[in-house]
Amino acid sequence: MTDPLQEVREQGLAAGVQIIADLVRTRDLDECISQIRLAAINDSKFNWHVLESIASFAAKGFESNSS
Repeated sequence: MTDPLQEVREQGLAAGVQIIADLVRTRDLDECISQIRLAAINDSKFNWHVLESIASFAAKGFESNSS
């Protein structure tokens, strides 16, 4: 039996990674922001986990740049 919340977290993490990877690859900040806004507008557990993972990546990047 699978844990639905864990599955949503994993999907959100994968989506967050993909958004960040696309930004790094294409340098298209406008598209990245568009994807983040779309996730924020849609009220679902999946999208909240996408935003959570992006925020986590951003914080880790900020931490590594400030040390």
